[in-house]
Amino acid sequence: MSGGTSRARRPKAITLVGLNERMEEFKALPAKLRQQIAGIINEQAKETRADLIQRITADGFSEASVKARIKIGRASSKKDEATISLDTKRVPFSRVKFTTATEDKTGTRASVFVQRGGKRVQVYGFVNPYGKKQKPLIRYEKAGKKVLVQSSGVGLKQWWDGIITEQYITQIQKSLEIRITQEIGL
Repeated sequence: MSGGTSRARRPKAITLVGLNERMEEFKALPAKLRQQIAGIINEQAKETRADLIQRITADGFSEASVKARIKIGRASSKKDEATISLDTKRVPFSRVKFTTATEDKTGTRASVFVQRGGKRVQVYGFVNPYGKKQKPLIRYEKAGKKVLVQSSGVGLKQWWDGIITEQYITQIQKSLEIRITQEIGL
């Protein structure tokens, strides 16, 4: 069994297709027209990425961190599809607005919360409410010893999956088709 993230746990990618999977028709077009279509597809992908970044950063994430994790595979005159995908690397807590709340009776641990769609969501980790630095920590066992380390951050997959629905993808694809017909007339 190879390492890595299983297919079910990977974030979905958005694929923008120019001529709705009619690759033969696309290849039969003149090169100049194929370049125009690829440009329109890339422009739509860029706008979609900007929309995704804006929606995720509204919940308190650093814009630079989110931009670094959302990638675009560009269309070209040889292929009429662009993909927008999410990197599974976590955003460090230093780049996320988070809050803490003491929830145990001893008062020695506080849960960590972030915003998601305007709602407060608990994330993995805890904070020492009396500590100076207030950095989220995690505790686990390794080789029979208890280990306490700083938390690696928050993954964007839940935010991504909340935005990327079938309805959102069809809306983007329809918008792309309208742009192609308006600008080129296909």
